[in-house]
Amino acid sequence: MSLEAIGTFVVAVEHGSLTAAARALGVPKSTVSRRIVRLEAELGVELLRRTARTFRLSEAGEVLYRRSAPAVRDLEEAARSARDAAAQPTGELRMAAPLDLGSAYPLASVVSAFTQAYPQVRVSIDLADRFVDLAGEGYDLAIRVHARPLDDRAGLRVRRLGRAGCGLYASPAYLERHGTPQHPSELVHHRTVSVSHAEAAAGWPLVPPGATEAQIVPVRPHLVASSIGFVPAALVAGAGIGFVFDLLVRDHVAAGRLVRVLPEWSPPSPTMSVVWPASRHTAPRVRAFLDFLGTHEHALGCPTAGANSQP
Repeated sequence: MSLEAIGTFVVAVEHGSLTAAARALGVPKSTVSRRIVRLEAELGVELLRRTARTFRLSEAGEVLYRRSAPAVRDLEEAARSARDAAAQPTGELRMAAPLDLGSAYPLASVVSAFTQAYPQVRVSIDLADRFVDLAGEGYDLAIRVHARPLDDRAGLRVRRLGRAGCGLYASPAYLERHGTPQHPSELVHHRTVSVSHAEAAAGWPLVPPGATEAQIVPVRPHLVASSIGFVPAALVAGAGIGFVFDLLVRDHVAAGRLVRVLPEWSPPSPTMSVVWPASRHTAPRVRAFLDFLGTHEHALGCPTAGANSQP
């Protein structure tokens, strides 16, 4: 017995005509009539006694309607609940982010606020300094910081969040002891902190005031770390002058523990983007996080919001 036919029968009874039932169901009147005729054939009884313009229930039809209408309404409510549940962000959101960005307070703050706004979503963050294979490794999305435009790969969507600002910073105590450089050429005589030997060997790129192209400034670091997340604490401790993301040190700057050095010389700012697998049906938890992230870009140090496209 077709549940669709019983549902059609109940709708026809409640609307009082086959035409009205067809309109409510969004199907032709002939389809409504055919379903009810098929139901009568399956049951071996007459359910509707038709006239030229309307119908009335037979005794069997009254029994069927009285017993089936509540069940049909329960099924409709169950279907609505299922649709609503599917539309609600639930389940585990797997994301990846660069180690240093992920360990910074701003991202932790944004993710924490998201979990409070969507308590049925569990967030799992993989902090790694590599470009993960989202689809192959089962990630929902990733946040990436990149100097060049990301590869335009099939099956991947990119939303540019903005620029991750950078600057040179040092502690007031260090500058008091060693002086404040007035020109990048003086950096070679200062104690500096670098993230890698390769960065130190290549020098620091700095854009002169009013220019667009960076100049490479030589430095001789006294301290080299493998992670940029180490640099802010080293600078606060007076290790020297360091090249670091603004968002990693803004709390130290606000508290007076660090100050900007050579502020008119701006290091090139890399782009921060969120990427996720392109799909016809994006999971509600992913859509919710993307929307949430779009309203909290400023918290990640991205003053320039981007469009939903490749940078």
